[in-house]
Amino acid sequence: MSTVQINDVVSFSSKFRDSSHRELFPTELLDFLVKRHEKFNHRRLQLLEARTLRQERYDRGGLPDFEDRTSEAVTGTWSVAPIPRDLRCRRVEITGIALI
Repeated sequence: MSTVQINDVVSFSSKFRDSSHRELFPTELLDFLVKRHEKFNHRRLQLLEARTLRQERYDRGGLPDFEDRTSEAVTGTWSVAPIPRDLRCRRVEITGIALI
């Protein structure tokens, strides 16, 4: 599908070629989006790269790890709620209706 380039950062699919993008995305909103993109895109790309590297590690058998060993998630004495009674009954269909 082809795109309609609005500016250096923003483009729309060709289905917006009839200028309906101006109604959905006024100039002020586009300016705001461009500023957000300029401010956060570098960090966004860093985070995506880090996620790709983590996924590759998991694919090789590695396990997730907490980066901060002093965080409440690691050192806290928190707990989760007990399993609801309805879910403790193994006859409960969780995934949907079974086809016969």
